[in-house]
This record gives sequence, structure tokens and C-alpha cells, in this order.
Amino acid sequence: MKVEEVIGLLAVVFIFGLIGAAMLPEDMWEDHSRTPGMGGVLQGVIGIAPTGSSSRVASPLQGVAVAAVTPQPNTNVDQKVPRTTIAQPGLIPFSRAPLVRFAGTIQQITELQQRDGQIHLWVTDNVTGNEHEVSVAPSWYLKYMNCTLLHDMDISGVGFQFDKKKGSSIIYAKKIKIKNQPCHLRNDEGFALWSNRLR
Repeated sequence: MKVEEVIGLLAVVFIFGLIGAAMLPEDMWEDHSRTPGMGGVLQGVIGIAPTGSSSRVASPLQGVAVAAVTPQPNTNVDQKVPRTTIAQPGLIPFSRAPLVRFAGTIQQITELQQRDGQIHLWVTDNVTGNEHEVSVAPSWYLKYMNCTLLHDMDISGVGFQFDKKKGSSIIYAKKIKIKNQPCHLRNDEGFALWSNRLR
């Protein structure tokens, strides 16, 4: 080997040595024997100052020692555990509105453009004589579904009562039946089916 080749080889080894030394943590060569156990090794390797040291070590990495938890196998696969929802402060837990059945004769049909733009019915129960206000749907949707409503017509159906405080609150019809023809108006959560008209 020539002298020039030896000098070039030594220069390359020296440069790689400098790069390797620059990548090592600053406190790698300090004495960590005062901090026993794995915590001392972790502190020295990732740049956290050992316990009792007054110097602060700046490091982009920080770590926390965590014990691994092994999940226990489920011995009873068929058993279903009910899912519980924990209410967060300031939030009201979601509860599905109760379904209410109604049946009777239509006494009044009104389209409330100023309020919600939907057809509202006042239905008198033929058995009890009680009157219920039923929010049905916009008139264009009823025409599209071929659901014709007339005064003194018998009607039945199910709907949602979202306001539980009032006994005479509005029933939002999920499905109505006119002359044995069903008209589906809302889904199981109470959302209007006509809201998808542009899709």
C-alpha cells in the first residue's frame, strides 16, 4: 500500500468516527451508577437528567418507563358485555326518543311554512277523543310518495315525541298508513327521509 492510500483511508475512518461521535448522547460517558435499575439506564440513554442532578440536559427525546399489560383471554366468547357510555361534564347523553302510536280521524290539515314548512295534522283518537298534533312532511314529499291526505280521513301510524315534558307535544311521524298504504317519512333516529332529495 502506498503512503497516499494509507493517509486517505485514515482520513475516511477519522471522518466516520467524528460523525458517529456527534450522534451519541452528550451524557453517555457520565457515571449513572447512583441511579440503580432500569430507570438509570433509560435516563442516561435518552437524555433525561439522573435523579439528584442539578444540571438540565436538553434532548429532543423524552421517555417514560411503562409496564406492559397482557390482556387476559376471554374464556366466555358467547357472553356479550353491554356497552356503557360515560357522560362527559356539560353534555347530555343521547337517548332515543320513544315511539308513539297514533290513530284516528284527521280533523285539520295545515301547512306551517313559517315554522318548519311541513304539513301538520290534528288527529282525533276515535276511542279516547284525545287530539294529537302530528308533523308529517313537506307537501312536495307527500306528492312524491303519493300520500294524499284529506279531512275526515282515517289515519294511523307511529312517530317520535322528542319533548317528554309536555303531554300534548308534537308527534313527528315516522310512518303513516292511509287506506292500508304505508308512507315512510323518517328513519329510526327521527331524521327526515326527504333531506336526501338532492342525492
